[in-house]
Amino acid sequence: KNAVICFSGTFDEPATTLQKWTEANGGTHTRKLTPDTTHLIVSEANWRARVPEVTTALEDATIKIVNYEWFDDRLRLSTRVTETKYLWLTIDAEQQK
Repeated sequence: KNAVICFSGTFDEPATTLQKWTEANGGTHTRKLTPDTTHLIVSEANWRARVPEVTTALEDATIKIVNYEWFDDRLRLSTRVTETKYLWLTIDAEQQK
């Protein structure tokens, strides 16, 4: 299944570039969360602030809430990348140790 990606936050690249990269690699870019969204890529600031997209995605176990590095690694490696180490919930748990 191809990724349906929504971005939340400010990143090094403009939104139009992120959309192009997503679509060029077989994914779908959405401006808002939809029932089809598979990944919410969130900046640390938006994760910490628990913006509406984050709180909505936290209530939907089918949406993986990841940091930008997941997207970057997926593009660089040209393959599917397991989300575990990129999930904000995992990152927070690791920082608690």
